[in-house]
Amino acid sequence: MKTLLSYFAACAMAAAATLKPGDAVKTDAIGAATFIQGEAPKEWVKDHLYVIECWATWCGPCVQAIPHVNDLYKELKEQGLHVVGMNVWEDDKAKVGEFVKAKGDGMSYPVAFTGMEGAFADEWLKAAGVNGIPHAFVVKNGKLLFSIHPAGLNKEMIGDLLAGGEKEAAIVKEQQEAASKRAESEAAQEKEAAARKERLGDFDEELNKLGRAKNHEGALKLVAKTLAENKKLTNEDKQQLCFVKAMINTELKKLDDALKALDEAKELAPDSELGQHVEEIKAQIKEQLSEKTDE
Repeated sequence: MKTLLSYFAACAMAAAATLKPGDAVKTDAIGAATFIQGEAPKEWVKDHLYVIECWATWCGPCVQAIPHVNDLYKELKEQGLHVVGMNVWEDDKAKVGEFVKAKGDGMSYPVAFTGMEGAFADEWLKAAGVNGIPHAFVVKNGKLLFSIHPAGLNKEMIGDLLAGGEKEAAIVKEQQEAASKRAESEAAQEKEAAARKERLGDFDEELNKLGRAKNHEGALKLVAKTLAENKKLTNEDKQQLCFVKAMINTELKKLDDALKALDEAKELAPDSELGQHVEEIKAQIKEQLSEKTDE
């Protein structure tokens, strides 16, 4: 389930991207992370392909993508494919270590723990404007070729990228055109972010401060106050705040309260992207509740 960072990151605005396809990237920030298994690349091997895959244990789609990424790595590593799993937006290194150990050969590539902040977050995630995972950076010869959902990677694509030349150029062009469309979407999101700021004021900043201080009770009070007093909130705003409330209650081990908050969230906007994922999130919380009952 989502950790502390998740409930204040859930409301974070997308940052303007300064890291873009074609830009040079270094291995330093990757090497600054704590490796759970394997080692960081010391340098980019010429003509080899690197997939820097960002994930978290609480992220269902991330976990679902791991077998696919692992299969590609095991099949193509001898041809020059490198995968580095960068665990992001989590604050429990031990939990991540247990997860990786349990995966065993099912997660055979190097895996690093970055924590909530640090060099990788600054130089890769924030610089590229990443505000969601799973997210894979694809690098060759020291340059960021493009970013992609790891499920979008396949054997043929990786083979063509490793081959270089016209095949590589065609894929990079295709992905960069897709990135341009995403940029248009992000521009619309930035417009919405400005409108959100108008509606919610300093809520996001205050929630971030409480999150960093691990003041869970204070965060709950802030959410409750905002829901009760802010008359500008849209249904989607209220839904997101109910989701935040559920995440905080999960941190506090108040799992019944978390489930109630998720029911509230779904009722507010059942057809939204978040509303459609509520049942999946509830199932994860119920699993935790069952485990707690068995103890």
